Amino acid sequence: MKKERCEYYLSATHDIVSYISNHTVKLSLLIKLLSVIVMPMSKSNYPKICIVTPIFPPEIGGPATYTYEISKRLSRKGYEIKIITFSNINKYVKINNVNIYVIQTKYSFFSRLIRQGKLFLSILKYARNCDIVYVQDPLTVGLASIIATKIIKKPVMLKFVGDVAWETAFNKGKTRKNLEEFLKSPKAGISIKILLKIQEIVLKSVDLIITPSQYLKHILVEFYNINPERILRIYNAIDCNECMNVVAKKLDDQNPNLITICRLVPWKGVENLLKVIPKLITRYPKIRLIIVGDGPDRSNLERLVKKLKILKNVRFIGKTEHSKTLSLLKCSDIFILNSKYEGLPHVVLEAMACKVPVIVSNIPSHRELVINGKTGIIINSNNMCNDKLYSEIIHLLERKNLRNKIVIQAYKMLKSKFSWKNILTQLENVFRLLLEQKE
Repeated sequence: MKKERCEYYLSATHDIVSYISNHTVKLSLLIKLLSVIVMPMSKSNYPKICIVTPIFPPEIGGPATYTYEISKRLSRKGYEIKIITFSNINKYVKINNVNIYVIQTKYSFFSRLIRQGKLFLSILKYARNCDIVYVQDPLTVGLASIIATKIIKKPVMLKFVGDVAWETAFNKGKTRKNLEEFLKSPKAGISIKILLKIQEIVLKSVDLIITPSQYLKHILVEFYNINPERILRIYNAIDCNECMNVVAKKLDDQNPNLITICRLVPWKGVENLLKVIPKLITRYPKIRLIIVGDGPDRSNLERLVKKLKILKNVRFIGKTEHSKTLSLLKCSDIFILNSKYEGLPHVVLEAMACKVPVIVSNIPSHRELVINGKTGIIINSNNMCNDKLYSEIIHLLERKNLRNKIVIQAYKMLKSKFSWKNILTQLENVFRLLLEQKE
């Protein structure tokens, strides 16, 4: 344990020294950063945290899962946590000793305005006695949060996991550009311009921004002109024990199962994955692709399955409980994610934790997670619907020793780099740094 802690401190110190060498930072800030590493938070000075999130379980999604897990673990350590969220459940609940204040969800235009007003008032009321407000989305809950925190004079930090304005434009068919091309020339109508402006205002108004990947930090610096000193990268954590404890038994060892888990939107690249199945059937007639997730592109994908005549080989699961998703994952031979864009895909970490080999597209966030040929396979996006993907799937299916080697190396990486212990330590250090900057 002492050895792991020492290695973590050395790694963190190395990262900061490297950062300082590339940026002009005041000596006082360097001293604060180093003190954050070597002086852990004591129970007597745990700050009170108010987390504002657009969704929370039983809703499914990244912010919901992250907020639940982080609040549960901080509460166990002795933190007082409050959560403000949108939902259709009761107006107030208490889970894992965490107070959850709910704003009822309605979807008409005027009720959305009312909902934002209620969110603003809730933050004024419930965050007033907190030390830090931690916001989980720049658009849905961001604007109300920064206005309210200015009034009650509370430091606010934001988790940025993706560009919602671009995602909205892409989903509505207003652009087919990738994220960086779009941000260079964001031509997608007045409504998207408004979303971009709101997002920019929020990003420039918060005290600190947390990103789960270096790629998203690059996006904020390059296209939103955010000072890099106000952005910290903290990876998402994974509970390997939870994944390994899931009970799952493959029903058919003779016929391979492939799986993809994602929201069914165009940039996830499920269409190109489906186009590989007919060729795979010539080698494995009963091969099956399991698609977990839902979204606006589902009906188009189902029509494509019929057109390709692969109905018996493709199964759409839709949205499902997390435990069932993990069970399906553990029953699979290969996990594939063919995205054109990701912030940092948690599902890739879950696949690694379930000891399932991964094949991913060659995008920046995937390269932060996967070392090609060692912890997974990376394929260029334009090759994900051609012979390269086919050959890599066949290569993994027919070489059990290679699959085992990949999953062992990936699992080892998770334990050292993405553990909850390390991530919580980093987050607590951010809390302390933020409070020191506000003194």
